[in-house]
Amino acid sequence: MPLFDGIDFEVTPNPNCTPNRPDGYGLMVQLQQLSSDTHVTLKYRSDADEEIKSLSGYIEEGGVLSGIACIARSLDSAKFFATPRGVDTIGLAKWDGESREDIGIILDLEISSLPTEEVPVTDAGPETPPDMVGSYGFLDIESEERRDSFAIEPSGLQERDHRLTGLFTKEPDELDRTEVTVQMTGCPPRRLKFIDESGDDTQ
Repeated sequence: MPLFDGIDFEVTPNPNCTPNRPDGYGLMVQLQQLSSDTHVTLKYRSDADEEIKSLSGYIEEGGVLSGIACIARSLDSAKFFATPRGVDTIGLAKWDGESREDIGIILDLEISSLPTEEVPVTDAGPETPPDMVGSYGFLDIESEERRDSFAIEPSGLQERDHRLTGLFTKEPDELDRTEVTVQMTGCPPRRLKFIDESGDDTQ
């Protein structure tokens, strides 16, 4: 999803990570990084009456308003966009297919549910999602069985990396269909499902 046009922001040195800041900058980066079909609830202050309101919907890629994120509300066909209002403020705008209406200022973001990404697993390890390769920091992994946290050195996650499972003692066939939630320091959480492809491993 595109960055704001005409506004420059300092980029965090750790790839794919969001600064731990509760202001518009942190919200902007988090919205940029959320996967499509992530269900979110936004808290915003209405321009009309200054009341605090909420809006739920799914993240979509792209956007006709060049906003950083498109949020399609399930109640009607209108789409809602995060748009810049200066460096530290993120506005919320509504698009009904014909016109744009600015409706408020985004104050907070809560992730309600995550889309599931399938991750092939072979004897060489699970295939790290491309945008996570090179990421480093603390990696939190939660499954139905356990919760683990690992310090990932600056060399980052590799293209095939057993640390992504947090379950070092399991073979690929034992991991098959296992789902985990992973989160790198400062990054949005993601839901992964491991798929055993060890029979196809040519490495």
